[in-house]
Amino acid sequence: MRDKRLKEMFEQELEIPDVVQEKMREVYRQVGADMDKVEKASYRNDISRMGTRYVKAASIALVALMVTTTVHAATGGGFGKLSGLFRGDVSQIQSSSVTPEVSSEKSTFKNLKVSVERVFGTEELSYIVLRVKRTDGKTFDKNMDYRFSQVGMKGESDGDWAGSAEGESAADSNNLISQADTKEEKDTNEKEDAKECSSAVSITVGGGEKPKVESVENNYTDTGIMIENNGTDEIRLAVVCGYEQVMDGVSRYHKGEKCRLRLSGLCGDVDGEEKTRIDGTAETEFVMDYGDCQKKVCEPGKKIRLPKLNSETKYLSAGKLDRVTVTPYFIRYERTMTEKQFDNKTWDQVYVEMEDGTRIGYPTLNSWLEQENGRGGYGIGTDGKHNDYLMFVDLIDVEHVKAVYFGNTRIDM
Repeated sequence: MRDKRLKEMFEQELEIPDVVQEKMREVYRQVGADMDKVEKASYRNDISRMGTRYVKAASIALVALMVTTTVHAATGGGFGKLSGLFRGDVSQIQSSSVTPEVSSEKSTFKNLKVSVERVFGTEELSYIVLRVKRTDGKTFDKNMDYRFSQVGMKGESDGDWAGSAEGESAADSNNLISQADTKEEKDTNEKEDAKECSSAVSITVGGGEKPKVESVENNYTDTGIMIENNGTDEIRLAVVCGYEQVMDGVSRYHKGEKCRLRLSGLCGDVDGEEKTRIDGTAETEFVMDYGDCQKKVCEPGKKIRLPKLNSETKYLSAGKLDRVTVTPYFIRYERTMTEKQFDNKTWDQVYVEMEDGTRIGYPTLNSWLEQENGRGGYGIGTDGKHNDYLMFVDLIDVEHVKAVYFGNTRIDM
C-alpha cells in the first residue's frame, strides 16, 4: 500500500516551493543520493533500479514536502503571501486557486513587468494576485503602499470595461464612513456620499413610468491591495473584481470566461497620499478557470430587521430574507424589499457565528464603521429583489459556521 501511494505521488505533477526543494536536496545529500539524477528519473523507468537508498530518500523528502506545504500554505505562485490580504488559514482556499494560462500580454510600462500569478474566488468575486517587477535595477520603497491608478476588467461578451479609477474602490469609499461624527445626520450624509463615490456600479435598463427591469449589471473593482513589499525589485498586489449581470432573472458572471485585465499607472502612497507614479498600461488576457470553493446555502424565507443608522437598539424592517450564501470570502444575502424598506436608513449588522463562538463580521456599530473585519460590500437590485455582499478580511471556514445573524434574526446553518 505504501509503495502504491509512493508511486501515485511520483506520478503527480507537483508544484514544489523553492524552500521545499532545498529541504529535499538536503535530505538527499544526507543519505548520499544524487539529487540531479533523482530529479531526472521517472518512477516507471528508473526508480525501481535506483535502489533502496534512493527510495528511502524520496520517502523522507516527500514527508518533508507534505509537512512544509501545510505550514507554508502553498507558497508557489504568490499564494503564500496572502497573509497581507486575509487573516486566517489560506490553505482552505488553495484547492480552488489556479495559475492561469495567459493568452496575450501587452504593456507600455518602460521599466515594469506585470504578470498574473494566481486567480481564485467564487462565481461572483475574483481575486487576482499580481507580481510587479522592476527591470531598471531599482527597488521599490518599502515604506510605500503601491496601487494602480486605474483597473479595468472585461469579460467575453462585455461591451464596456468595468473598473475603478484613481485609487477609489468600494472598500475605500466605505472607509470614508469611519471618519463620521456620532451625530446621526452627518453619519447618514457621509454614508450616502460613500455610496456615490463607490466603484460598485448598478445599471438598470428599461422603459416606461415604472419600468420592468430587463438587465441589471453590478461591477466592483478595486485598484489593488498590497500583499508583499520587502523593499526589493518586486512587489505583489491583489486586485479584487466582482461582477454579476442579471438578465431576465438569470445571472451571468466572469468566472469561466476569457477576461482581459487592464492596469494603468502604478502609484506609491504614504499615509494615503500619492508620492510617486510610474506611468504606463499593462493588459493581460486569461481565463478565469479557478475551481469552486466551499459554501453553505439556505433559504430561510424570514423577515429581518436591521438597526437604524447610528443605533444599536432601534431596528427597522429590512425585507424578507430569501436566500443566504456563506463562502470563505463573503456572505451574500438575497432579499425581497418594498420601496419603503429599501429607503430605510440602516447599517449592516451582519455576521457569522462559528462553532467555537467566534463572531466574524459586523456585530457592533463600531465594527461596521471602522470596517474592522471587512473589506466593504456592494449590492445589486432588480424588481424588488436585492442581493447584498459583505466581504470579509477573515477567511471563513465554511464547514464550521454555526449561524448567521441579520440584525436580531438568527439563521442556523
